[in-house]
Amino acid sequence: YAAALRTAYRLTEYDDILDPVKSYSILALAGAAQKAYGMCSKAFIKLESLEELGERVNQQYQDLALQIFLADPPKDPKMEEIQCPHCMSANANWATGCANCSGSFLPSVVTGRPLVELEYWICGCCKHRASVDEITARQTCPLCHASVRG
Repeated sequence: YAAALRTAYRLTEYDDILDPVKSYSILALAGAAQKAYGMCSKAFIKLESLEELGERVNQQYQDLALQIFLADPPKDPKMEEIQCPHCMSANANWATGCANCSGSFLPSVVTGRPLVELEYWICGCCKHRASVDEITARQTCPLCHASVRG
């Protein structure tokens, strides 16, 4: 479920386009499935703070969060780390930017994982990126379906 967690975390960056209730609900589900209860907790905090849901729905989120976090404390398991290409600091593999230098990590269009390699493939059509290793086995871009070979 690590890939689902990374992708769900990326969805929360698009609150201007996507419904935050849906994106944070997906993040809470992916966090729970991965046993990343710290991430799950952050998603619930966001859901509970959305005023447009109303008091009744917010209370339901609070009650569900209480059930989850009484059984499992809101901590994330030790996960694979990535190294920032700018300052070489270690970061969580779902990070969208470096906690040390604030450099941003673009997502791979294939897996959603942060691209920290200095060499990567760029789609000639949609301009999204992927690591060379990830795109090699593909015939088309996963996002726009343009040919990978040019």
